[in-house]
Amino acid sequence: MGVALIPGWLYFLRDRDFRTGRVSNYVKIGLTKFDRPVEDRIYDHQTGNAREVYSVYEMQVIAVSTTENYLHHVWAPYRVHGEWFKMDDTQVAAAIKQAETLNQLIESHRPQIELATTIYNVLSNGKTKKASKYELELAFDWLETKKKHVLAKKNASLFAHRLRRLMGDCRGIEGVIDFQDKLTVSTLDKKKIKEKHPDIVKQYTTTNTSISGTLKPEHTNPLLKGLDENLAKQIKDEKDLQISSSDPDDFSNDPATRTPEIEQVHSDYLGSLGRTRELKIELDLIVDRVKANCGLNDGIEGLCAWKREESESEKTDWKQLVEDHSKIAEANMTDEKRTAAFKIKPYRPYP
Repeated sequence: MGVALIPGWLYFLRDRDFRTGRVSNYVKIGLTKFDRPVEDRIYDHQTGNAREVYSVYEMQVIAVSTTENYLHHVWAPYRVHGEWFKMDDTQVAAAIKQAETLNQLIESHRPQIELATTIYNVLSNGKTKKASKYELELAFDWLETKKKHVLAKKNASLFAHRLRRLMGDCRGIEGVIDFQDKLTVSTLDKKKIKEKHPDIVKQYTTTNTSISGTLKPEHTNPLLKGLDENLAKQIKDEKDLQISSSDPDDFSNDPATRTPEIEQVHSDYLGSLGRTRELKIELDLIVDRVKANCGLNDGIEGLCAWKREESESEKTDWKQLVEDHSKIAEANMTDEKRTAAFKIKPYRPYP
């Protein structure tokens, strides 16, 4: 957890008619790494396209994936498909401003992010230091932001479960929920082989040593029931009323018809994604600040524990084991299984 400093270009593309010059209301918000210019991406999108694709705005950012992902969530109600959004010039200008503001915020935390990245796999010194006034304030901000994030996530979860309830026994909802009849193919049952043939597995297993440690807050992570009992009850009620089966045969052959009620709930769901992502970034930045302040210590009283120590992990060369012991592999395969999978569209592909 933390912000990944991956620099790149964030771009906004539009398209227009070659003959008339008429510009559409669609805009693509995408990214490219610094080693690839935006012009290359425009060329990719232009291939096979009957309309001219051109750049509206390009900007260098220090955390390109984080910034793009943030905009995709904030503007989800206007997202039509993939990375394409239906936005007028005023909305595009607002999105650009949001990207610039986020980039400035992350830039202001660059020293803490870089330090947190540098020391995450360095042995800690066995000491726990006392918290400063700033670090106690940081502990308060950490907990309060977590509470807000839990509420935002659960609010989105409420709308998701409501859509599942409105779906009934149908195979998805037109333009809202995709249904998949997934076939899990037979795979190597590694657990069973370990139990039956431990000596053989041992021959193909090596032990690696690495330095690692999990950052643990001093506070207890907040639970929804303690934050909003009514929201917790609403989610439970929606879950109780939906079909919980994972068997594809328990669902009909057709998707449900989209209704005004479903469209409104889907809109509410899309609208909740932006706030959730915004708070996730706030949390990531707080975690980077906590790690930077902890430094090489085992922890900070009243704030966190972050003991980094050597640990061993085992890695088995299953590919070679299967080649050398094909009969054992064939006798220990998992069964194929069909399951029903549902995915709510994080965009709105309908009027």
